[in-house]
Amino acid sequence: MLKKFKNREVVKHFLHDLEMIIPYILFFYFIFWLLTIFNHQIGILVNWFLFYGSALIFILFVIFRKREKSIVKKVLNYLKNLLQKLKSLSWSERIILLLSVLIFAWAVYLQTSLLNLLVLFYGIVSFNLVLDSRIAAGLALFLLICCPCLLIFKNGPLAEQFAVFSYYFLVITAFTGFRECRKECLKDVEEKLPTGEKCLD
Repeated sequence: MLKKFKNREVVKHFLHDLEMIIPYILFFYFIFWLLTIFNHQIGILVNWFLFYGSALIFILFVIFRKREKSIVKKVLNYLKNLLQKLKSLSWSERIILLLSVLIFAWAVYLQTSLLNLLVLFYGIVSFNLVLDSRIAAGLALFLLICCPCLLIFKNGPLAEQFAVFSYYFLVITAFTGFRECRKECLKDVEEKLPTGEKCLD
């Protein structure tokens, strides 16, 4: 009896974890599906069997469990918070975000390779969200260190590709570093202003 109870608890926890993970898998594959509309080569790299399987399992969860309202509510709350953040952006930040989206859409339209798209996506996110520029700098340094090692083992093409991506990350570091400095300067100026006033961007 105790063994059956433990087995039920294990299955219950497994189903709960599965229910929490599947929406993220579906979102990830949905983004790739959108990209395949403009770049058919990306679709070759996607495991569509996993996508359809996740979609089917998620639908079954929605039908047989009573948590679909909470899932929909979480999604709506997330979208609401996202819209509020977009409304709070200054005009310059909105223009930068719009240009970033257009650049990424243009890269997808030109059928850019998946690795280049991922690097471009990271660069856009890093620039807009003002991530720590040391992350991109560390990646660039790692790729530069790998280059001579690859040349020693006579793998020239891969070393050349590593050097190119290292240059990309150095560019991301420079642009993100500029945003970091600007953010710190605006923060210092706002601290000197009277209480309740904000510096115009």
